[in-house]
Amino acid sequence: MSRHAFLQRNMVIVTLLSLIAIAQTAWWVIFQVQEGRRLRAEQQFLWEQQIVLMETFMEAHPDSAVFEVDRAAQHFPDLLIDEKTGSVVVRPDARQALKDLAYGRVRMFASEGAFFVLLILAGVVYVYWTARREAQNEQLQSNFVHAISHELRTPVSSLNLSLETLELRSLDSEQQKRLLERMSRDLQRLNDQIDYLMRAQSLARGELHLSVVPQNLSVLVEEAVHYYSPMFEHKGIELHADIEPDVQAATDGPHFAIMLRNLIDNALKHAEASRVQVILRGKPNSVHIEVRDDGRGIPHNLHRRIFQRFYRPGGEDRRSSQGAGLGLYLVREFAQTLGGRAYVKSEGHNRGSTFIIELPRNHG
Repeated sequence: MSRHAFLQRNMVIVTLLSLIAIAQTAWWVIFQVQEGRRLRAEQQFLWEQQIVLMETFMEAHPDSAVFEVDRAAQHFPDLLIDEKTGSVVVRPDARQALKDLAYGRVRMFASEGAFFVLLILAGVVYVYWTARREAQNEQLQSNFVHAISHELRTPVSSLNLSLETLELRSLDSEQQKRLLERMSRDLQRLNDQIDYLMRAQSLARGELHLSVVPQNLSVLVEEAVHYYSPMFEHKGIELHADIEPDVQAATDGPHFAIMLRNLIDNALKHAEASRVQVILRGKPNSVHIEVRDDGRGIPHNLHRRIFQRFYRPGGEDRRSSQGAGLGLYLVREFAQTLGGRAYVKSEGHNRGSTFIIELPRNHG
């Protein structure tokens, strides 16, 4: 039985038990209402019998002293003689006490039952939320397995094809150079995916180690733009750099490079843009890195979700782009670990998006 099916079965069991408990609580309340009515009817009948007895006593001793009447009244403390009519009636406070007793029991069970029902419903909601979250996590992990399999298999297949080409065909020096460059890119892609997996695992275990030293971020951004320029040119996308010179900050160079490369790579793979702009600006206490595109944009309800681990829009059956759902997750986590933050701005469909990293100049 899969985890999803197991969670569904447990959810059904919990729901059935909750319905039984709610029905039991409702029965308690109904029983107490009926019990209160029975108690009032019995007490009313008893009072009627006592009134008859007291009136009979008064008729039999019309000239008796008040002492005799008071003594009779001692046996029937809930009764009194109406001063205006001279008839025997039930004391108002006795009727009120009976009413309070009957309704008090109902209120007690109703309030306790309502609290019990709310507690059960809260438990059901929590179980449902937990089951749904587990199902989503399972789906994300399943998507990740498919995605990472594809991401690892693609460069390996390309490398095999390149090796076969080198073995079976006679190539001139220019052809060999292009083929070796493609193999180098495939190896870099393969190495990046393995590196991202290892770093994501380190994050999950809380074992990420930083080496924060003064860095010239302008140089790191220029290197990243230079690395990706041929890929953007191949896809017919304009890559423009607006880099403030000599922006210095104390940060972890390799992790900064990973964040920047992931944002540029994300724009290359997913933005469907005609123009991408990489911007670096230094401020008195922080540095800002932006990657803007004029592509399809990002719905507001996904602004946070796209930074979740393993998240990819849609399922693997609708895969239209590369990626394993780790890139933006690493960007967010690295930025937070370095004392900054990463977020996205987008006005909606076909209005482009801007990914922003803000980092302090002096970490820690």
